[in-house]
Amino acid sequence: MKILFVLAGITSLISGFSIYLFFRSDSIIYFNWLNNSFAVEIINEIRQNFTPLKSKLPTWFLFSLPDGLWLNSYMFFIFSIRGTAFNLKNNVWFFSIPILILFHEIGQLFNLFDGTFDIFDLIFYTIGFLHTYCNLLFY
Repeated sequence: MKILFVLAGITSLISGFSIYLFFRSDSIIYFNWLNNSFAVEIINEIRQNFTPLKSKLPTWFLFSLPDGLWLNSYMFFIFSIRGTAFNLKNNVWFFSIPILILFHEIGQLFNLFDGTFDIFDLIFYTIGFLHTYCNLLFY
C-alpha cells in the first residue's frame, strides 16, 4: 500500500510539474532554475510543439489543476511517510497544509493575502484532498 501512495504522489507531482513546464508562461519564477539547466533547449522545443494545444485548453487546466495535483501529491506522500492511522500527530500532518491552502485562497477573496481568488482553485484543492482522503479510507 505504501508503494501505491508513493507512486500516486509521484504521478500527481509530475503531472502538475508537466502542466507548468509545457503550458505556462516562461516568465514565472518557476523557470529561473530551468534557464540555467542543460535541458533548456530541449524543454523549449517541446514547449513549441505544445503551443497549438495550449489555446484549446481551458484556463482551469492551466491554472487550477496543477494546484490540486500538488496538494494531492503532498497528501499521498504524507500518508506514505506517516502511515494511515488517524491520531493527533498524523492529523496535524494530514490536515495542516490543506487547511492553510484553503485559508489562503479564501483570504485572497477578502484581500487578506496577495493573489487573485479563484473558485476553480478551491474546487481543485478540494478534489485533490478528497481524492487522497477517499483512497486512504478504502485502503
